[in-house]
Amino acid sequence: SRGTSGGTCGGISDGTSGGTFASIGTIYEFSPPSVTRETVDNSSHASTERWRDYIAGMKAAGTMSLDIVFDPGETDVTGMYDDLNTDSAGYYKIIFNDDGSTEWGFSAFITNIAPAAPMDDKRMLTVEFQLTGKPGWIS
Repeated sequence: SRGTSGGTCGGISDGTSGGTFASIGTIYEFSPPSVTRETVDNSSHASTERWRDYIAGMKAAGTMSLDIVFDPGETDVTGMYDDLNTDSAGYYKIIFNDDGSTEWGFSAFITNIAPAAPMDDKRMLTVEFQLTGKPGWIS
């Protein structure tokens, strides 16, 4: 339904935004990044009425984490471990379950992969991404 994240899925590219995507698996939960902008203090002794002046600084796409249902033998899991072991950013996308299946693409490094196999629940894999550059809405 609109406004919930149920049905959201993701994909791993072969390295480019227009590349071939493979499924990331069953996303149980995810935390989208918080896009931020720094400010730079541009104040001086000549600032109007001694009020601080700021200018826009660098922007950062932040970090994101995915919790996916963990099947150790699936290619999505081995692909993410491969991405962790490379020094190049991968290209990923999240497909939302809205009416238009909106896609959000981004370049990122995988910074952490943490499997969990609790006794009384499903196996899960938490994957953390450090986004690099400007993320974008694909559709």
